Amino acid sequence: MHHNHRSLRALLCIVPFALLAAFLMRPAGMPATAAARPTPLPRPTAKPRTTPQARPTAKPRPTPIATPITVAAPSAALATCASDIFGLSLSYTKSGGLTSTIARTFNIPTQYKGTVNATINSGSTAIYGLTSNNGVQLLTYGSGHGNGDDSVSVDDASLCYLQFTKTDALPTDANSALALLKQTFPGMPQDETYTTKTVTGGYMFILATTRPAKGGVVNAQAVSLSVVGSSKKGQIVLSATSGVGTFASSVPTK
Repeated sequence: MHHNHRSLRALLCIVPFALLAAFLMRPAGMPATAAARPTPLPRPTAKPRTTPQARPTAKPRPTPIATPITVAAPSAALATCASDIFGLSLSYTKSGGLTSTIARTFNIPTQYKGTVNATINSGSTAIYGLTSNNGVQLLTYGSGHGNGDDSVSVDDASLCYLQFTKTDALPTDANSALALLKQTFPGMPQDETYTTKTVTGGYMFILATTRPAKGGVVNAQAVSLSVVGSSKKGQIVLSATSGVGTFASSVPTK
């Protein structure tokens, strides 16, 4: 028992010296403590997600419209219509080929819209003119591009339409309305008997007759005259339509 105690004390005395010797005998530069763990490298920062670019907005497709027939000198044919049919000498601020789309911009009275649109789409030459005295004139004549002679085309086969908007009161009766229309369009038949036709907001007069043309030819002619109140207060719209030859049937006379 005593022997064991002595052995333990001897061991306790030897261990410190052994540890001290090991410390003194360590290689130079060797740290006394265990090396620190290496600091982990930072994780690479995730790249921000890019916002997808918006697709370019598709451009709207243009609405196809009818192409007006090109007429070399539309004012010449319009002037022939004005003088030979309506008995007027007119000048024009603008003229050109006519389509139904263009015709809709002229505020033609309801009773003439069907006639005008039908003749525009009949394959004939169709033109329009804006007069210097605030008039709108429409003309369809011949077939295709006409025959090269405006006077013959207008007198033999044409639909001439002319309207004026004036600041005036609507006539109070049919007789005064017809007198005003004959005065406005002196080329229209003056001495023949017109038939009165009922229209909303005004007066309308129709006539079936004949018209002499060049070379002794006599052509059928249908005439329609009207005066109605304008959409603008205090104004009236005076209109005249003449269908000659094959275009006479385009103007209702019943």
